[in-house]
Amino acid sequence: MNTVKKINLVFLFSVLLSVAGSVFASLLATKSLRIGIITNVLVSQGLVLVPALIFLLKNPESVVRFGKIKITTALMLIVYTELCMPLATTANVFSQLFTKNETLGISTEILDMPFVVMLFMIGVLGPVCEEFIFRGVFFKGIRNATGRIVASAVVSALFFGLMHLNLNQFCYAFLLGLIFSLTNEALGSLWPSVIMHIIINSQNVGMLYLTKWFLGMTGEADIASTYENSVNNRILIFMTLFFLMIAAVTLTLAVLLLIGMCHNEGRISELKNIIKKNDIKEKVISVSGIIGIAVCLFVIFLLEPLAVLISQYIRH
Repeated sequence: MNTVKKINLVFLFSVLLSVAGSVFASLLATKSLRIGIITNVLVSQGLVLVPALIFLLKNPESVVRFGKIKITTALMLIVYTELCMPLATTANVFSQLFTKNETLGISTEILDMPFVVMLFMIGVLGPVCEEFIFRGVFFKGIRNATGRIVASAVVSALFFGLMHLNLNQFCYAFLLGLIFSLTNEALGSLWPSVIMHIIINSQNVGMLYLTKWFLGMTGEADIASTYENSVNNRILIFMTLFFLMIAAVTLTLAVLLLIGMCHNEGRISELKNIIKKNDIKEKVISVSGIIGIAVCLFVIFLLEPLAVLISQYIRH
């Protein structure tokens, strides 16, 4: 079995383990036994991390290498991350025309924990694990095996987005995953996406706690209910268009900054290779990967309605 098939199989196993974990957690919830947010984060990361580690143990030649980047590049990555955020925000807001905001759905559980704990769990631990898996193993493994940079980035971003198992997070996670992979490729290291991911998640955690403090000062209810009562489809459409216009400007600046970072690292030729057309036809996805995608789509679009129908049938 070649490397691409093995990595696609790792994705399928990760999906099946994650879905099984979600189903188990739901069954516990019906018995009034809820899994705490810390346990939830640790288990969810572990279920995806274990198959990737097994793959690396059996394929030591695929060991992920972080690679060095200059301090000046790391500092520029902070600005670069902020320039990429409006695009992710556009996708996040747009998706809420069709589904709920998943982060706000668990905001109460997050805010019940100390800020420092959640900053580490969501802002540091999660990003490090996910970057190791999706950019370090999936993207790099497929890219090295096939030589297809953009196609490998798209597939790894698709896997990354779908593994969230909900439409809201898929929309912006896919775009960020694509940016993460291409940025790593341009700069020749896993550190750029780790730094970017940590910045994004840490900012989101910080904003939750800051919003809670502000609402407490004004005497409002919890964040989720306040947001739901304040936002409608008309506002979401306006916000989508607003952030889309901002993203058009900031993405242009982000590309220019990426060119600057590549100059700083002496990797302009590697940046050019990303957009260089080639005739390589190696497959970047296999049957097991397609099955994994199908399972994720079933969970995202059909599982909840099916569960409601079964529940109604049982009651009658």
